[in-house]
Amino acid sequence: MSEKYPDLPEATFPESVAVIKQKREPKTEELPAIQQYYSYINSGNLVGAYTVLENNPSLKDVVFDAKSYNKQSQEIIALQRYFDEIAKIINLVNNLNQTITGSALDAVQGKILNDKIGDLTTLQTTDKSSVVGATNEVHSKLWNPNLLDNADFRIEEVIVNQKGIASGWIAPTSMYFIDRWRSYINIANNTTYTFEPNGLGVQVSEGYGGFIEMLEFPPTEGMYTFSAIIDGAVHSVTFDASTWSAQIGTNIGLTVLTYYDKKAARILFYDTIKHIIQRVKLEKGTVSTILNDPPQDYGEELRKCQRYFLRVNTRSLACGNISSSMDKRVSVPVITPVSMRANPTIIPYGSWRLFNGVNSAANPVASFPSSGIAYSTHIEFAVIATDTIASSQVWHLVQSEANNYIDFDANL
Repeated sequence: MSEKYPDLPEATFPESVAVIKQKREPKTEELPAIQQYYSYINSGNLVGAYTVLENNPSLKDVVFDAKSYNKQSQEIIALQRYFDEIAKIINLVNNLNQTITGSALDAVQGKILNDKIGDLTTLQTTDKSSVVGATNEVHSKLWNPNLLDNADFRIEEVIVNQKGIASGWIAPTSMYFIDRWRSYINIANNTTYTFEPNGLGVQVSEGYGGFIEMLEFPPTEGMYTFSAIIDGAVHSVTFDASTWSAQIGTNIGLTVLTYYDKKAARILFYDTIKHIIQRVKLEKGTVSTILNDPPQDYGEELRKCQRYFLRVNTRSLACGNISSSMDKRVSVPVITPVSMRANPTIIPYGSWRLFNGVNSAANPVASFPSSGIAYSTHIEFAVIATDTIASSQVWHLVQSEANNYIDFDANL
């Protein structure tokens, strides 16, 4: 009996495939028994007719009785009902923009598309053919945050370069040049760095050369990807942050390593071809999204970089009052755009003097301290004048020549 259609006791569909025995034409030797069977039927002797069938089982393949008819008809009815229900579901799926009730999904199923999923034609994607197509398009444009600073070299004007490194600079040793990046060479003066129309050019004359960035707060677990667009192609290496060790490449090498006890990302070149680096990226995950990154925001990157290095070329810096006329020490506060990560090394360029706004006589600065104290809003240090200066006056630290500057270096 069909569990789905209990009113059809002779049917087994759709729980199982219906088994309906085929009928055949009678054989010559079966005719006497058949005639006897119908003779009993015509006379109303059903017991005699059933006895004939029991004594001649092969006649069941010939005689079409009520039991056979009911079995076949109920299986056909079950089949018709089942496919009527399937047809309703197919009609519902093909007409989701209409209101259709009384089917498998029930309760105004036709509103699913417009009320729940929405009108595909209003998608902001190029692909409007399906939700899957639109989702894949959006996914292809996603990007992860870059853990490296100042890593977009495509436009010279947006590269943070507080030191004013000129195109064609040759690295005398491994040292910081553009903000946050150190040159990395194995032979003095073997690598030239240039600002090209579409990226940072690096050319090695012998040995190897490139650049490296150290991270102040590197991740310590999970999978990460270090990638770069070099000569128009994406190069990438995936690594486990807990080990922080991986590298790829022969002529072009991408490496994550520990450098001066800091976790770092490095690019080296081992041939003499000029290579153009457009972008560099370190991100969470096992897939590089560097091609989807938005352009670098110069102001944002500058603030990040000034946490590590700040160049001050203001012509005049206000100083503190002098408490004693015999004291040659003058306190100098320098307002900073961001809080520096540590007390910076102070590197003055050119000569400086102290000026009180009245006496124009030069009082040269005899010495600067080796470092200053970094506060959240400013750096403070003290300079020592050559001559004794008057107390209870506000002094200014001023450049003796134009274009002098002071570097505050808190790089890693």
